[in-house]
Amino acid sequence: MTKELTGVVLAAGMGTRLGDLTKEIPKALIEVGQKSLIYYAIKFLQRVGVDRIVVVGGFHFNKLEHAVHLIDTSIEVHENKDFKKGNLYTLDTVLDKIDSGFLMINVDHIYHKSIAEKVGEQLSDSIVAFTDNDRKLGDDDMKILVDEEARKVTKISKQLDDFQLGYVGMTYTGSGSLTLYKRAVEESKEKLGEGAVVEDVLQFLADKGEVVRVGDISGYGWHEIDFPHELDRARKDFLLNKYCYI
Repeated sequence: MTKELTGVVLAAGMGTRLGDLTKEIPKALIEVGQKSLIYYAIKFLQRVGVDRIVVVGGFHFNKLEHAVHLIDTSIEVHENKDFKKGNLYTLDTVLDKIDSGFLMINVDHIYHKSIAEKVGEQLSDSIVAFTDNDRKLGDDDMKILVDEEARKVTKISKQLDDFQLGYVGMTYTGSGSLTLYKRAVEESKEKLGEGAVVEDVLQFLADKGEVVRVGDISGYGWHEIDFPHELDRARKDFLLNKYCYI
């Protein structure tokens, strides 16, 4: 793993697909197994071994900021006031404050604790999109088509019919690729406007012939919490094996 590493948690969204559960609190404060989603995100990044954690909130920002500092007062919490735009604007809120390699995750993903070590082993100076191959992917899942010989991303989209892997909501950018990535963020925003999301940057880079490596976390469990049924499933899993994620 690199010597200097920043962990970035995207936590600005409104979580509208969870209905009434997120009317008065940000999605990051939804609880699974008596802990909040932001708690799991922070603990995961700490397990990876980051030197610094940056959380970007938006919806009900003050509630998120308070909750984060109850967990760890050293964590930086920044506000994206344009949180209704695509989440690329959430990342861009802090991108100029990052001058090292960084690992970016979404707050609504809970990863098995063993994944942290597996991620750490795959960090270098490259840009890496982390994937798995052990899920049945639905319409709402982000899919990846890979150049298998080069092990690099060629396509990433929810709409792909031809794909081999699923994206797991985690991207790493090494310090040697930071300038390239930042430039791609700006060009993606210019091209796609307010709806731009972080996965668009990976597609932009692939289209330009840049190498986006494929990372693999297959073989372990993780949850994405977008809909009430996914929240129910995660809570049931924690009742069965509640210590496997922290």
